[in-house]
Formats: sequence, C-alpha cells, structure tokens
Amino acid sequence: QREPQFGCPANVTYTIYATITVSGPLEIAYHWEKSDDTAEQYKELKFEKASSQTVKVSWQLNRNVTYKSRWVKLVIAEPAHMEFGRQDFLHDCQ
Repeated sequence: QREPQFGCPANVTYTIYATITVSGPLEIAYHWEKSDDTAEQYKELKFEKASSQTVKVSWQLNRNVTYKSRWVKLVIAEPAHMEFGRQDFLHDCQ
C-alpha cells in the first residue's frame, strides 16, 4: 500500500502486510528485512489457538532517494527459521 497513492510529495510511505497463520498455540519471533540492508527489530506474536494475525511494516522514502526497485521480506526466527518471498515495489518519485 502506498500513501499517498499518487504524486510525489516530500515523503511517501509504503506499507507491506503479511498474514501469519498457525495450526495451534504458538509463540513466534519475527522481523522484516529490507533491500537497503536494514532490518526491523524482532517482535513477538502469541497465538492462543489455531488462528491468523496480520503484521505490517512501513517504509518512508523521500522524493530525493534513488529511483529503483526495493523490497521487504518477512523472516520468522523462532520457533523455526523461515523466510518468505520478497515483496517488491518501485519508488518512482524523482
């Protein structure tokens, strides 16, 4: 999701969502990795039963950053390491 959806204001915020589904009670630790070699801090989710929770990460870019494709990906660290496909987006403000 891009906010604002159109135009090139001073800052544009991209928000990426992922839904994590488990089959029973579980605690997980996860974080987001970004194409600029940064990572968000680890966060924890607690599931009391089989269910789903949606997580998100936001990335704010200003008008003057390099025009290029970027990505984020979700990484679950605990209880078992799993990496999920990258979500690519193009920041096209110049």
